[in-house]
Amino acid sequence: LDDNARIDFHNNYTAQIHGHAHPRINAAVEHQLPRGTAYSAPGAQEYELAKLLCERIGSIEQVVFNNSGTEAVMVALRCARAHTGRNKIGLFEGAYHGNHEYVSVTVNTPLSKLDPSGLTAIPEWPGQPPSVVEDVIVLPYNDLDRSESILREHASELACLIMEPVASNFGYVPAEEEFLRGIRELTTELGVVLVFDEVQSFRLSPGGAQEYLGVTPDVTTFGKII
Repeated sequence: LDDNARIDFHNNYTAQIHGHAHPRINAAVEHQLPRGTAYSAPGAQEYELAKLLCERIGSIEQVVFNNSGTEAVMVALRCARAHTGRNKIGLFEGAYHGNHEYVSVTVNTPLSKLDPSGLTAIPEWPGQPPSVVEDVIVLPYNDLDRSESILREHASELACLIMEPVASNFGYVPAEEEFLRGIRELTTELGVVLVFDEVQSFRLSPGGAQEYLGVTPDVTTFGKII
């Protein structure tokens, strides 16, 4: 609109890691178009991608495809609740996991709403039901001692803890090695499902951030780059 030209190095949070209109991707799209674009049941292409993901990522045994990273997170939380019989989920202050109700909590909270005496679950958007925050436990990122205290306090209620191994929303901050390994040990001990949100961090290696950092979650959500 203002006659400035810009080069897009953002590439939609890794969804277009090869840039715009890469000739090999264009060719693949042109090859597929005459064969169909959307199917109501899994097709051969989905099978091949699922097989590839299972081969490349040590923690993956089964794959379910969804329409977005947000939906993948929603399904992961549902699986954890069904598996544990518990309702509450844990997440880290400032973390972004899509626009699902139960993860749109304490993401970009205004300073005026923060409680300096402790971590509080605060809805992100107008229109979220107040009951959402009753089932969300907020933890401090890269603070193992405080996180352990909160996890132990709520262990009997927590279905899962979801986290990005590299937190995107506040500057792509990697989890410290001691912190990440400590969280893995604690969730295992307490029977809390550990969910890695690798929608963005999967670009770090062929096996994602979990391979790069050497920590294996119970469930992983992917999107964009896959």
